[in-house]
Amino acid sequence: MTDKPSVLIISLSKHFGGAEVRVIETAALLQGKCNYAVVTLKDTPLQHKLQERGLNTIPLSVSKANPTALLHIYKIIKSGGFSVVDAHNPQSQLWGLLAAVFARTALIICTVHSSYGHTETGMRKLLYELILKLNMLFDVSFLSVSEAVSIYLAGLGAKQSSITLTCNGISMPDTSEIGALREKQRAAFGLTKDEFVIISVGRLEPVKGHIYLVEAVEALRKAGKAVKCLIVGQGRDVDTIKGRIEALGVTNEVRLVGFRSDVNELLPIADVFCMPSLSEGLPYALLEACCVEFPIVASGVGGIAHFLKNMDTAILVPPQNVPELAEGIRYVMERPQEGKRLGKAGYELVKSKVSIESMRKLMLEVYGLTQ
Repeated sequence: MTDKPSVLIISLSKHFGGAEVRVIETAALLQGKCNYAVVTLKDTPLQHKLQERGLNTIPLSVSKANPTALLHIYKIIKSGGFSVVDAHNPQSQLWGLLAAVFARTALIICTVHSSYGHTETGMRKLLYELILKLNMLFDVSFLSVSEAVSIYLAGLGAKQSSITLTCNGISMPDTSEIGALREKQRAAFGLTKDEFVIISVGRLEPVKGHIYLVEAVEALRKAGKAVKCLIVGQGRDVDTIKGRIEALGVTNEVRLVGFRSDVNELLPIADVFCMPSLSEGLPYALLEACCVEFPIVASGVGGIAHFLKNMDTAILVPPQNVPELAEGIRYVMERPQEGKRLGKAGYELVKSKVSIESMRKLMLEVYGLTQ
């Protein structure tokens, strides 16, 4: 009888988003089933959230760009006897790969949450894709979170046999408290029950397309439509977005909320969920919005376009197209019953197709564990 695999998850991310939610879900799955740990950067939201849930965490004090991270991870692999290494972002996939190769780790996994060639530009795009190709040279196993990411990896040269589709799974929440949460959150933000509220959740990065949402709000205001917009998240594009809000004169309409750890409780505040991204895998924020039966207005890109169908389960618009984005929001505003129908259809889709149970079962199989 062989010993159970010992799993080391690596996620050297400074910010918190859907990829980090996946890391937490995976760590929680492994708790009590095998020896595991999650390597994070020190004093990050991911480290704190893992610790709050009592999950095994090994924080690194070095920068994710510091090559000594390789040595630290190598020592962790050797001292912990880890037989599986699963890396979740580009820097993790570089240092984790090299450390695992030097440590002769039995199974090396590269979990890819987005198509780097679509989400990045310039040197960052070049470097991130080089990291993926380096992983391919060592025949690692790739886990993709959406069909779009699987297609992207194959296009870069990954063998089909090395790619496993493991869509993000989500637990269906109790919807009985949505009405009370809506009232509570609106009061906290000084919003009346009749105001039409847009919410968008995601890292403040250029690829998330928040600039186009800000411009769509301005277009709606010019058309005589009164809306409020909350953008939840943090990231390197924050000053650019703030500047655009001020330049367009929509400071009363658009509010940057920053990072929130209570997104599930905040979502019911809104009437429509917008995701104007330029590229996506299958984002948790989108699935969470579907779970509260929200009408979705999103860019028809990547995993979103593979998962949702225009005018059936969501309103999908071309990326970077402000008039279409504004029109999608306006459609929901002027046709509330149609918005309810779309929200219900999105909820039923998530309930039937993207269960947390399916993701957990597949992850255990990938790691060589059984329930």
